[in-house]
Amino acid sequence: MVEEYRAQGAPPPIEVDQQQADPSGPHKYKWVFHAPPVTGPGGHVPMQMPEEWSDDLGRHLEALGFITRAELDELAGEDGMVDVKAVPAARIRHDPPQTGPRSWLNPGQWVPVSAPAPAMQHGEVDLSALSDEEAEAVRVEAEAIREALRRREVWKARLADEGGER
Repeated sequence: MVEEYRAQGAPPPIEVDQQQADPSGPHKYKWVFHAPPVTGPGGHVPMQMPEEWSDDLGRHLEALGFITRAELDELAGEDGMVDVKAVPAARIRHDPPQTGPRSWLNPGQWVPVSAPAPAMQHGEVDLSALSDEEAEAVRVEAEAIREALRRREVWKARLADEGGER
C-alpha cells in the first residue's frame, strides 16, 4: 500500500463515517445530481456523471446540512415557522489551502466542523521540518527561481537599451 503524503500540520482526512451518514444503498439526495442542465459547447446539455458520484455528492450535501424544501415543510410548525435548531447542522466545513493561491486547482480541504482552524502560513518556509533531501530540493528550486528572475532583469534592461520597453 502506498503511504499518503501529508504536509506538516495538515489536518487528517475526513473519516468515512463523518461524511457518509449511510454508505449502503442509494442516497436520498442522489436525485439532485441526475442530469442537471449545464452550459457546455453547443448550449445547455444534461451533465452526465457516474451514479456512484451522485451518491457520494448526495452524502456530501447531507454532511453540509443540506435539506430540501419538502423536508423544511415537515419541520415547520402550524404557523409555518421552522425552529433553526431543528434544521440539521453541518458536520463538515471547507478550509482554504494552507499554501498557494485559492483556486479551483488548489481547493483546500473538507474537514470536520470540530477540527481546529487552520494556521495560515505566511512569509518564510520553515525548513527545519524537511529532510536533508527535501531541503536540498528547495534550495535548488530557489536558486533556479533567482536565476530566472536575474535573466528577466537582464532581458528587460536590453529591451530598454534598444528602446522597446515592455
